Amino acid sequence: MTAGTIIERFAHTPLTNMLGWRLVKGEPGSNRVTFGFQAKPEFRNAAGFIQIGMLSAMVDSTIAALVLIASEGKFFASTLNLAMNFPAPALPGPLVGEGNILQMGATIAFVEARLLDAEGSVLVTASATARLTSTDYLKTQESPRSKTKV
Repeated sequence: MTAGTIIERFAHTPLTNMLGWRLVKGEPGSNRVTFGFQAKPEFRNAAGFIQIGMLSAMVDSTIAALVLIASEGKFFASTLNLAMNFPAPALPGPLVGEGNILQMGATIAFVEARLLDAEGSVLVTASATARLTSTDYLKTQESPRSKTKV
């Protein structure tokens, strides 16, 4: 299965479509991915910058897809913790999301991600801890929540 096939099967949603999300680089089993996003003028706050919630959705989408691709479509990432820094404001236009898995075990992944503008300026840095949830439940249509023990 290719990275594009994995994304089409599991990750395209109305939200990712709204964000202009597209795979730029990533291979199944790889610990790195790159995605493109489109920060639309409608995403601006009163100051004219892209609202942090929209940037957070881009980062979270990058992290989730990274785990899907790295696990060759076997796991979704359920974010347990997401720490973000915003060193520069984002303006409308194309953005790039990069993700890197630091470590992935049987149930937890440690991930970092960042968003850059078209000139390569870093707009967001993030680190996350994610619970790995099997995609097998899709075969039975049983909710993964019913199998999760806290």
